[in-house]
Amino acid sequence: MNKLRCRLTPLLASLPVTLLVVLLAPCSTAQAQAKADPLVGCWRGTLRAGVARLEVALNIRADGDGYRATFDSLTQGVRDIPVAALERDGDRVIARLPAIGAEFISKLVDLPAPFGPKLDGTWKQGGQRLDLALTPGDATPPRRPQQPGDDVPYAREEVTFGHDPARGLEASFRVGAGAPVTLAGTLTLPEGDGPHPVAVMITGSGAQDRDETLAGHRPFLVIADHLTRRGVAVLRFDDRGTAASTGDFATATSADFADDARAALRFLLTRDDIDHARMGLIGHSEGGVVAPLVATGPDRDLVAFAALLAPPGVNIADVIAHQSRLIGRAQGGPECVDQVRRGFSALVGSQTSLAVGSSAPPMPADEASDDFGYASLPHSAGGASSAMAAADAREARRRRLPWSLPFRTARPLQPVSRPVYSA
Repeated sequence: MNKLRCRLTPLLASLPVTLLVVLLAPCSTAQAQAKADPLVGCWRGTLRAGVARLEVALNIRADGDGYRATFDSLTQGVRDIPVAALERDGDRVIARLPAIGAEFISKLVDLPAPFGPKLDGTWKQGGQRLDLALTPGDATPPRRPQQPGDDVPYAREEVTFGHDPARGLEASFRVGAGAPVTLAGTLTLPEGDGPHPVAVMITGSGAQDRDETLAGHRPFLVIADHLTRRGVAVLRFDDRGTAASTGDFATATSADFADDARAALRFLLTRDDIDHARMGLIGHSEGGVVAPLVATGPDRDLVAFAALLAPPGVNIADVIAHQSRLIGRAQGGPECVDQVRRGFSALVGSQTSLAVGSSAPPMPADEASDDFGYASLPHSAGGASSAMAAADAREARRRRLPWSLPFRTARPLQPVSRPVYSA
């Protein structure tokens, strides 16, 4: 369930999702730091948070009598996070990043050769304090050889289609822009006139673009390239309300995403270069829940096959509870914190069960988390208790979105009278 982390279980639950860091433009080289001011240049290191390892860089340049700086992450794909203030008092250096609620408090240490200078300090964010050491380096963007360039042996076409949820898909589907939900995507077509078999790609949870871009990776782009080179057309599109698509993502449910996928199939019906008898779905993570909804819904006769990538194999509520416990453990929290989080997860799971078939909303989980007593944990729990409490509060807010309850109560692997391939 790789993609569930986008909404349900962020790998770094205690770090804001805005700390996704970029494919960096190359910073200064180590040689450039041998200037009159040893602080100027590119400093690189690894931020370790539980099982996560983030390659990061602090880029410092002189600015009159002071400094200007930006912060990047090589691992996660965000660039030029502003450093609002870089303060230096002797060998003490503090970088403040209010945009992501973080600061780096360090000491400039000049070690003898062959080690050289180092910024040795503490990264503070989201209630956590993490050791971080930065040394002069070259922040070279990671290579992505699997991603196709501009020179490909097939056609790419930018397309739009949409519908009006208030009127229903059947009455409001249209090709082109202008609908309240207008979906923008890319159709890749193999060489030859066709008609070609086609796969519609359905993203996982969280607001995703057509490539499912995450941490510098673009898995849907890679899959589309692979299939199109082998004779299968591929349609991938931005989620509603995301990137170039319009609509309201925050209020959408899995059923709404199924309607968007149905609209994609109807768009393909308008094209003579597509084999209408060989149209199928590829759903990833939550897309592995949405694809069966489409394949068993009103347009089931349009679906010749479905491929599910990392779909849920058990009830979603059980997945959420299990992942929550594992994340707490992986983040290095003491056993007492793990016990509290197990209780919190059990409560949310019970609320989900009670909510099924009931019009009454479950009790707000962030209020319930207070009942489990994060604040009363022993002092030895340190920042872990506050960080996990904050993470669970964020999760609770997500669980009150319209999207949440239908997804949490979904029963995966519904009977489908079409070939289904799960991996």
